[in-house]
Amino acid sequence: MKVVSKPYARRLSPQQSAALLLGNLGWLMAVSVVVSFILLAYLGQVQFSIWGQITALGGADPTNVSPTTAHFLRYALLFVTVIVPSRYLGTQEDWLFSIQVAIMLMATAYFQASLLKMQGTVRGRGWALTAFSVAMVTLSLFMNGRLAYVFFGHSLSLWACAAWGVGVLGLPSLLGALLLGAVCCSVSSGSFCVNVGTLWLWAIGALLWLKPLAMSRRKRRQLSLTIVLSLLPALPLVVIYYRKNVEFYGSLFNMLNHGAGMLFAIIPPALLFLILVVGGALAPPVVLGIQAVLSTRPLRGLAYLSILCSVLLGFFGFSTLMTGLPALMVVSLQQALETYGRSKKLA
Repeated sequence: MKVVSKPYARRLSPQQSAALLLGNLGWLMAVSVVVSFILLAYLGQVQFSIWGQITALGGADPTNVSPTTAHFLRYALLFVTVIVPSRYLGTQEDWLFSIQVAIMLMATAYFQASLLKMQGTVRGRGWALTAFSVAMVTLSLFMNGRLAYVFFGHSLSLWACAAWGVGVLGLPSLLGALLLGAVCCSVSSGSFCVNVGTLWLWAIGALLWLKPLAMSRRKRRQLSLTIVLSLLPALPLVVIYYRKNVEFYGSLFNMLNHGAGMLFAIIPPALLFLILVVGGALAPPVVLGIQAVLSTRPLRGLAYLSILCSVLLGFFGFSTLMTGLPALMVVSLQQALETYGRSKKLA
């Protein structure tokens, strides 16, 4: 009888074993942070309250709220995800809302870590997910629950575009993710406009400059067409949101007092004029720089577009300014890791 010996498993080098152990430890830390934060929300230790625009409607049926009102879409979202389930379960609306906020913040951290991995900055998501989860938990101490919907919706949209670009997401999934992201961002009119503006600029870039993603021209046209068609219904909403804010604040200039534009009121006129002149002079180089990044590093360019739209529209609202924060966190960590890597090579 012939005995066939089993082949021995290939032994890992000490460096490979250490890297594997470190990666597993990163995932363990990430899961611990995510589960702990959601568990604290479940136990009522982390609490968020539904904002007044929703509670003012007093649990009305969304069908009784006019679709032409600025609060319709955000109320319909909360009605389906919070109000109806809380009535069915017999729980408080704020308790269920807090759990959803915790889940969305942790999902945002996952999308951020995935964006970092798709750009090749990190090999695995473990430690990146840990870093972004801790950052989101820290942010939750200073933010309201509405921003969680904005972070989740916008990060989902950015992740979907990037995932489609590298070929890990199909066309139907891309369409569904873009629609869900837009609905979640509708809780803030400014954030909704940032999300739409970012994706539309990305659609233009997909046609003109995104060749390094190894996409054929046909696929890039599909990407642009999908983004445009999925967000076409957003145009009437943008008009509705604009009219609502102008009517509420009295004029477009008064809206500046609602965001970073309030700095214009305290800056001396001469300095303000200088800032505007310098800003105008820097605008063309910034646009050309973003175009260059889109041509060479398109996934990072997507994050830059998000930051740019948030800054420009953030003059009219602080929540709008915060929309690009997840993208800024990704770019900042990516730059820090790349700088650290280059310094190690030089050393």
